[in-house]
Amino acid sequence: MPGPIVFPGDFNPTIDLTLFTIDMNFEGIPPNPGIVVGSSGPVSQGTSFVKDKMRNIAVNDDATMPEDLYDKYVARYGVPIAGQKIAFSAYVVNAVGQRGPQLTEFEVVVA
Repeated sequence: MPGPIVFPGDFNPTIDLTLFTIDMNFEGIPPNPGIVVGSSGPVSQGTSFVKDKMRNIAVNDDATMPEDLYDKYVARYGVPIAGQKIAFSAYVVNAVGQRGPQLTEFEVVVA
């Protein structure tokens, strides 16, 4: 039986409109993971519950951050605007299909 599934490091998404990037920091490398990244799209500043708004925007089958997150976000939700609040989530799936806990963070778009 496989051991517990842990997330690879810190989860701290950032959005930069000047560089047209969305970055996430995956520090450790668990054995044979897949990383699924989701987003809520823009939500109002007072929103704190986004479970029903989350949609997968990227899946990666190795231990690196999925590429082109900004392009995938724009394809689904449009270009982010400075000041918008957006939730991002990520979780790990191991080689036998067990899913780890989902981590969710809110980020405000900066110009």
